[in-house]
Formats: sequence, structure tokens, C-alpha cells
Amino acid sequence: MDMEILLKEFKERFSDDLLEIHWRQWSALGVASHIRPEEKYMIDLESLISSTLCIAPRDTRLFKAAIEWLTQYGEWLNSQRLKAVARAFITHVTKLKPPLESLIEPAVFGKLSSILPRLGTRWWSNGKLAEEGTEERLPPEYEAMFRDFRARGVATKPVIQNPPLLQLRLRAIFGVDARVELFIYFLGHNQGNSTP
Repeated sequence: MDMEILLKEFKERFSDDLLEIHWRQWSALGVASHIRPEEKYMIDLESLISSTLCIAPRDTRLFKAAIEWLTQYGEWLNSQRLKAVARAFITHVTKLKPPLESLIEPAVFGKLSSILPRLGTRWWSNGKLAEEGTEERLPPEYEAMFRDFRARGVATKPVIQNPPLLQLRLRAIFGVDARVELFIYFLGHNQGNSTP
């Protein structure tokens, strides 16, 4: 087989598998889907949001379902952590060459903050906290997705007893703050375990 064909097949399969992972995770959070929900791996909400924004142009239905879930259940969101994760995504993506550098831009996060009350005031502008009145233009594909957004009733309340939603369950116990992330870190790393 020709190397170019193999690379093309790999790219298509990788892209399809990436979308399936996103659908599985959003499905576990309560988004209606034909894909089986994640049952094995813990879901990191802020990373999922950031990566969903990255791949939004590939699957607008996923993007709109995620936004609908966030508008209804955004109280689970740690906005400070989302800012930090978003900065990491933007930093790494913009170091890559086109077309990947255009997948996610600060203006997209700014628009997200305007529709999600949990994020409060506009917080993203060129990688820094935004000043009020700062406006950036969205890339056209994102502009259309935000403009055409309508809730379709595809989001239901997450069942936090499901193992992949450990982060949300701990947030229900400890609150939406850094304690949960520390607890999860210690659970997942050997140095956090008291037994050898």
C-alpha cells in the first residue's frame, strides 16, 4: 500500500475514534447519544470541554449538545480550572502548524463565557483575563455554531454515582474547588497512596 493512503486512513480513523471518545464521555455526563456511555475511565470535565471546543468544527452536533449540557448543568464546572486547562490547550495547539492552529482561539472561549453564567464576566482575551468591552471576532465556523445554537432537549442530569463521574461526585461532597483535583491526583498516583 502507498504511504500516502496509509496516512490518510490513519488520519480518518484517528479523527473518528477521537469523536467517539468525546461522544462516550458526553453521553456518560447525560447527553443523549447513539454511542454507549463511557464506563471505564474517569471523565475530566474541564479537559473535555476544552477538547470539545477544539474539535467542534468536525462535529457541530456534539458541540451544540455540549453547550446545551453546560447551560443546564454548568454548576459542576470549575471555571478557574477551565481557564488553566484552556490556556494549556491554546498554548499547545498554536505551536503546531496550520491547519491545527486555527482549531481553537481565545475568542471561542470568550464567547463561551458570554453564554455560560457560571464563568461570569468575559475572561479570555489573547491568553489573559479580558477587560470588559474587549471584543474579538470568532472564526466563521464557530460564529455560525454559536449563532445557530438552540437547546434541543438532549441533555439530562448526570448520574454522579457512575464511576466515570468520580470528579462530579467528589465536587458534590467537597464543593467545586481545588480540593477535588488534589484528591483525584492522590488517588491516581503512587506517591499519594499510603501503601507501597
